[in-house]
Amino acid sequence: MVQAKILVLDSDTQPYEPLKSGLAEHGYEIHTTMTATEALSLAGAHAYQAALIALPLAQDGDLLLELQAECPGLPLIIVSCQEGRCMPPPVVQLADNTVGKPLTLDALRL
Repeated sequence: MVQAKILVLDSDTQPYEPLKSGLAEHGYEIHTTMTATEALSLAGAHAYQAALIALPLAQDGDLLLELQAECPGLPLIIVSCQEGRCMPPPVVQLADNTVGKPLTLDALRL
């Protein structure tokens, strides 16, 4: 039984495969996409508990604003390859949290 769904937007979705199976064991379903357009389409079609977005795709903040408009209250979590990397001002203001790669179940604490 699916407990909740998580949206993942990253230009490389392969690293999320182990996370998918780990979260599936806890009743979560992950939908991955590599494009902002598809992420917005998925966000409009599903009720997600959270969205994980790779920093390069969220740099200017526009995508975060669009996701907030499409899904008010959806937690937006920025995924960065560099722990402690300086985030652009729009990202800092709009994101709910940040996590580093590689992602682990403990890091998400869903």
